[in-house]
Amino acid sequence: PSVTQQTEPQSSVDSSNPPPRSAAVDEDVDNTQTQGVEGDDDENEEAEMEVEQEEINFAATPNSLSNLRACKCCGLLKTFTQFYDEGCENCPFFEMQEDQARVTDCTSSFYGGVYSMINPSESWMAKWLRVKNFKPGCYAITVEGEYSEEVQVLLQNKGIGSRCDIGKRG
Repeated sequence: PSVTQQTEPQSSVDSSNPPPRSAAVDEDVDNTQTQGVEGDDDENEEAEMEVEQEEINFAATPNSLSNLRACKCCGLLKTFTQFYDEGCENCPFFEMQEDQARVTDCTSSFYGGVYSMINPSESWMAKWLRVKNFKPGCYAITVEGEYSEEVQVLLQNKGIGSRCDIGKRG
């Protein structure tokens, strides 16, 4: 006669003998541990980016899409009110703050194309347009208009060129 060995079924509640874990469970645990380590790296990178962003002074971005104007010298896009209140962050020599006539003379509502620049030192667009030294912000690719004689003299005395296509529109 054959002898069969009988074993007692294990209770699922018995914690003294937990069931063996499969390889898939072990992989999940390893992935979770790895993800925790990667998460730490992501947090470190985010913290470094925050520090970098704090060091960069951003130009004000337009607070409205209507009545946008572009600085004739650098192409920065803002509303008339923003130029009047804050001036141009790239061209402080224009002294546009609190001077409606200067804002009108140094900005134009005739511009073509728009680009946003977050990190000018690494942006291919900034290199292509030769604006790597401008503050991060929203810019017009081309600006049309004319300067008053007073502003033309100011630019010549400072040796500053203009991005504006002079003479196309006023």
